Amino acid sequence: MKIFFISYDLGGPEAYSDYVILSNHIKGLFEFWAKPVKSAWIVKSNKSAGQIRDEIKIKLDSNDKLIVIEIAKDWGTYNIAREVTDWMKRNI
Repeated sequence: MKIFFISYDLGGPEAYSDYVILSNHIKGLFEFWAKPVKSAWIVKSNKSAGQIRDEIKIKLDSNDKLIVIEIAKDWGTYNIAREVTDWMKRNI
């Protein structure tokens, strides 16, 4: 499986419920995921970045932004929750 970094910016007017809906959608798409910071995810998938983009963007508005990037083994963090970095060590 490949590892992908997903980040998004919900354009205004956004509401807390918009973030909840999108978070629940992403959790439903992937069995293996971590959420290191607000509006960012790391997921494990056999899909392509384009396929992941298409599955997520169905929950986005025309003024929202989304990026999906396949990541490699080399990474670094600062001040990220230990549960997330432990997940990253196991999965990346």
